[in-house]
Amino acid sequence: PMFMAHGTADMVIQYRWHQHSLSYLKGLPGANITAKVYEGMQHSSCEEEVVDIIDFIETQLKSSDQQTKTDL
Repeated sequence: PMFMAHGTADMVIQYRWHQHSLSYLKGLPGANITAKVYEGMQHSSCEEEVVDIIDFIETQLKSSDQQTKTDL
């Protein structure tokens, strides 16, 4: 699983590069990508992004834990 985040106002890494990378990665076999876009965010982070990252990690850990229990 992969989490991708990008701000629409990022002048360091242009938003179109994010879109291109996301499109490429989603085309790979077995791709499992969660992508979030943050309107007006520059080349930084914001509270909404941090919350989304935490949610993503918690979801992945729960999923992994469920898979481990199934494998036993």
